[in-house]
Amino acid sequence: MKLSGMLAVYMVFCVSACAQGATSPTAQCAPYSELLALEQSYSGVYLGELHGTLNSPDILKCFMDAPRVSQRHLVLSLEGSGSILTDPEVEASYRQNGAKGMGVLTPPVWALVERAASDPSLAGVAFQENGSMKVTKPLEEWDTADYEAAMQFRETDIADGILGVVAPDTFVVSLGGNLHVARATRNPAIKSPAGSQMPASIATVFLVSSEGGSAHYCTDEGCQEWDVAPQDYGFSPGERLKSGEAYGYDYIFDVGPLRPIPAPE
Repeated sequence: MKLSGMLAVYMVFCVSACAQGATSPTAQCAPYSELLALEQSYSGVYLGELHGTLNSPDILKCFMDAPRVSQRHLVLSLEGSGSILTDPEVEASYRQNGAKGMGVLTPPVWALVERAASDPSLAGVAFQENGSMKVTKPLEEWDTADYEAAMQFRETDIADGILGVVAPDTFVVSLGGNLHVARATRNPAIKSPAGSQMPASIATVFLVSSEGGSAHYCTDEGCQEWDVAPQDYGFSPGERLKSGEAYGYDYIFDVGPLRPIPAPE
């Protein structure tokens, strides 16, 4: 499945709330039951992931398969990566120097999109562009002010996209990098992260792993599978969901052992 014409940086697809054949969470979804239950108290959840794991697609699938509260429609809002490009030379510079991150639009997530489009029990897929990076000159010419302005432009665009699909008859599940999801900034270059622009009715959730594992993502050192150390946020034995207020989120959720996405071919 290909994104339609325009630059797709933030993608939204809607899945019918009244899907025939919707079932209770399976055994695979049981570890996420407390996370799924947030639908009973909120109009949406904004999940902050570590990019490049299979855990996040699993969570999205469980939200897709879970019975909806009050017959609401499910909207899955996914972070992409891209820019508003105004000049071929700027675009070439961006692709060469800036396109290092591997975000949420991984093959396992695309498989969910394709399933939503082909499964008769799920409604059709609609796309929405948000989360643009405003690039007006080659990245090697950027100074700190350029970077901060571009980052803040993107945070506001992400937030506007999520808020644009919030409605009384929807439940919104948005997935993005954990820095974007925070209500309090964790990056000095981002003054107002998208999470800080969410109303109280959208729960911001930091996805962590007390057991660690592996993830496949890109850094300045290249794209590869990286070991991820266990993250200690003081979970008690058997605890999966807890307050995240001390860390700038509404909640912290322990996703279990991190499993990497397959390396792109």
